[in-house]
Amino acid sequence: MWSKIDGLFVNSRGIFDLRALEDPIALKTDWGPLVSSGWNICTHRLSSIQGRRQMQVAPMSHLFCLFCISLGVVISAFVTDQLNNPSPSAVTSGNMPLWLVPIFPYIFSAYGIGMHWWLYRKNVLFDKKKGVYVRQGRSFSLDEVHAIQLIGERCYGNNQFNSYEMNLVLKTGERFSVTDHGSLRGIRVDSERLAEYLGIPVWDLVDYDIRTAMH
Repeated sequence: MWSKIDGLFVNSRGIFDLRALEDPIALKTDWGPLVSSGWNICTHRLSSIQGRRQMQVAPMSHLFCLFCISLGVVISAFVTDQLNNPSPSAVTSGNMPLWLVPIFPYIFSAYGIGMHWWLYRKNVLFDKKKGVYVRQGRSFSLDEVHAIQLIGERCYGNNQFNSYEMNLVLKTGERFSVTDHGSLRGIRVDSERLAEYLGIPVWDLVDYDIRTAMH
C-alpha cells in the first residue's frame, strides 16, 4: 500500500515528480481535473453496506435539497393565502397571471428535486464479492482498477474555493470519477477506507504541483 502524502492544500505547493511513484501507469494517467468545476461542501461519503462499500449522498446534501424543496412549498402556501386575503396588504400578482403566482415559488422545489436526483446518480457501489463497481446503473470490473487518485482544483465563481477529486485509475491509465467535493479531510478518510477494501494504493497528490514534473 502506498503511503499517504500528508499536508494541507496551500497556494504555494511543492513539485512532485511522478517517477517517484515507480509505477508506469501513473505516468500514463492524466493528472488534471476530471470533473469540471466542483463543490464547496461535502456531497458524498463512503458507507459500509453488508460487506460492500458505497459512495452515497452525504447528510448535509440531503438537508440542503430538502430545504430547497420545503422552501418552495412554504412560499407557495404563503402566496396562495395572501392572494385569497382581501386585505390591502395582501400580495398582488402584478403583470403575472394570477394562477401562475402560487406556482412560481415551486422553482425552488424543482431545483431541490433535480439536485437530489443528480447527486443520487453519482452514487457508486463497490462489491468486492461480485468483483464489480456500479455507477449510473452500469457494472464495471474491479479487476481493471489499479489505484485511487486524489487531486485538488481551485474553483472560481462568485466565491473561490478548493474542490477535491477522488478518481479510480484503471490499468490502462483511464480514469473514472468516484466523487468530487470540498471536504479534504472527508475525501482522504474515504479514499483510505476504499483503498483498504479494494487492496489498491492511494495516489494522494493534493498538496503538490505535478504539472512541471511531467515534462
